[in-house]
Amino acid sequence: MVAHRDAKVQRVALVSRLTSVGCDVSPLSAVCGCEQPPLTLEIQRARRELSRFIADDAAKMRDRVGFGWVARPDAPSTYSDLRDAFVWSLGMREPLPVSSLNNTSVVTSPSTNLAFRFAHDVKHILFDLSFNLDDETELAVRHLDELREETGVSACSLVHRLYHADTLGQVQCLAMLGRFPHDQLRFALRALKYGVDGAVELEGRPCCHHGQSSIDHPVDEITKAA
Repeated sequence: MVAHRDAKVQRVALVSRLTSVGCDVSPLSAVCGCEQPPLTLEIQRARRELSRFIADDAAKMRDRVGFGWVARPDAPSTYSDLRDAFVWSLGMREPLPVSSLNNTSVVTSPSTNLAFRFAHDVKHILFDLSFNLDDETELAVRHLDELREETGVSACSLVHRLYHADTLGQVQCLAMLGRFPHDQLRFALRALKYGVDGAVELEGRPCCHHGQSSIDHPVDEITKAA
């Protein structure tokens, strides 16, 4: 069982590297685990662009299945519960509950992140992909494929690299550390600078567990300021 899990972890890491090959990153070396890369104007613009893509994708999923979403702290957390909730929403034409937990420091904005969670959960059902590592990896790759196909961005663009960190990167973090990043925005910014492997390493250091990021700027605020 341990060897089988190790193989899964290695596969997730390999897929993650292959989808970001050729992108420049800085050496990690002796970087402090509490280091937070800057949130530049270029990254803010990429966050806005990614937000537009996610909002459009969620709207397409809503139109396809005939129902929207509602934020709930007790939203389904297992594949079986999600499938039951999907069937109920489909039959009743009622919103699908999506988790409102851990939705503060995110790559886009809290509202856009909920839209992503809706589209992500719907695709779990439509593609018959469970919550295990193999299926989460496949779904993350599908997200990235859709971004490239529908927007034409390259794998080394800031938009793609942010989405990579927020999808496949988080799966890699789950595979290696047994949990998702404590601070999703900080994790993505570190992935931009040091690569996903470096971001996971920093996430695993004890001094990374000091709560929410001090650089939390939702896209809704950035849009007003830019």
